Amino acid sequence: MQGIIAEIPKNLCLSRRIEVPARGAAQVASIAALDLARKTPFRADEVYTALSPLEPDGNGFLVIQWVIRRADVARLERNLKGHGMALRGVRIAGTSTTPPLIADLSAHNDRQTAVWRRINASLVSAGLVAAAIGWLYPAVQTAQSLPALEARLQRAQDEAVRLRTEVEERRTVARAEADFMATVLVRQHLAATLRELTVALDDDAWLTDLSFSRTGVTFSGETATSAADLLIGLADSRSFENPRLSGPVSRSGTGSERFEIALDFRGTK
Repeated sequence: MQGIIAEIPKNLCLSRRIEVPARGAAQVASIAALDLARKTPFRADEVYTALSPLEPDGNGFLVIQWVIRRADVARLERNLKGHGMALRGVRIAGTSTTPPLIADLSAHNDRQTAVWRRINASLVSAGLVAAAIGWLYPAVQTAQSLPALEARLQRAQDEAVRLRTEVEERRTVARAEADFMATVLVRQHLAATLRELTVALDDDAWLTDLSFSRTGVTFSGETATSAADLLIGLADSRSFENPRLSGPVSRSGTGSERFEIALDFRGTK
């Protein structure tokens, strides 16, 4: 099936101007995602988005965020499929600040192709097995009856399932033991991480949950200012890098923002 890149007029897309402070240039994607969640009715899983290059604007930067609904792209994909064409991406026409692609469906189409290849390979294998059984059946029939063979096959399948379950259980236990040992070995690192977070976060922010790993930390809480300000502050930390939102941002009954943020330890990647 032929794959194409579709160009759509820019007036069919939502374009948003977002002001980015100078300190937040490295976190422009997170700031744009947070701004979209706060100022539009769309959820992140309902739209495709893309950002134009940063443009200097006074003491900060200006970026254009392009937004298109996933439902519209899916409808276009179905229409093209009915004409024998596969949609590999969507590009916005008519503006010099448009990114190359706002929706890249190549990975999605490649996964579908891989699934069909596996299905076809399974059917071919099943056909070969059936042919082999048909060829060997007259000789086997003289030694054993078909019900006996089916019973042996069922027992072999049951044993395979039992062994697979046992292997998975042992892997789970091994992973749990490894995680426990890692936690014991890095408990001093955990204490240092908590001190760093206490220094890096604003006084009007407090945490409700914290998840610690060898490569980073994820925490949730509330702030009286905004989650975007917290991301900008954490970007200046000497111990952390790549601060980003790892969950939705919502408003509490008291007016504070609920957030979930993930950080990587500097130098672990």
